[in-house]
Amino acid sequence: MKLSEVQDRYEAILHDIPSGKAQDKALSNLMDVVKREFGVPLMQDLEWEREHPAVIAMYRKIANSRTFDY
Repeated sequence: MKLSEVQDRYEAILHDIPSGKAQDKALSNLMDVVKREFGVPLMQDLEWEREHPAVIAMYRKIANSRTFDY
């Protein structure tokens, strides 16, 4: 999977799924995909983040979009 595909899925989730539990679940699933496809470490690894700035930026963007408003 390419990072551009992750961005497309992210935008689709925000556009197509109303804010709330379902959207948060979809975003959580997308975070799992990013972790699996790009090897995001479970614990913060500053060296890995320096080597993969676009991936960690996307991962954080998705994480910060979750609301937990339910």
